[in-house]
Amino acid sequence: MFLDFKKLKKIYLDKLKKVFEIFTNADIPIIFHSDGNIYEIIEDLLDLGVNCLNPIEPYSMDYRNLKKRFGKDLTIMGNIDISLLSNGNPEAIRKDIEEHMEICKTGYRYICASSHSIRNDVPNENIVAFFDSVHKSGLY
Repeated sequence: MFLDFKKLKKIYLDKLKKVFEIFTNADIPIIFHSDGNIYEIIEDLLDLGVNCLNPIEPYSMDYRNLKKRFGKDLTIMGNIDISLLSNGNPEAIRKDIEEHMEICKTGYRYICASSHSIRNDVPNENIVAFFDSVHKSGLY
């Protein structure tokens, strides 16, 4: 099923604005969670006061493009592919995180996280590789 962004904008943006105003008026940052490709509404979300987008699924949204287009205004959280964490090896995970950090750390506004909840099928050595890689290449 594809999301009809015209309907979303017409029906929900005003309602989201009312909810988000509670937080923006109190200077509380807003993290917006959405799966899939939402490029079409990111500017609307920024206008509503959203500060961070999560989880940035790698098969739907390219972190390089997202950082280039919105990185100065939007914190990017996520995009480390859960399939890689589940099925990859520690070296592939380290490489992927280093590539993300090289692009996303520029100008700050990046929180390294997975593209989904860490599932039970993620091997322990891959979780360790994930955290070790973030600690190694994630320092600003």
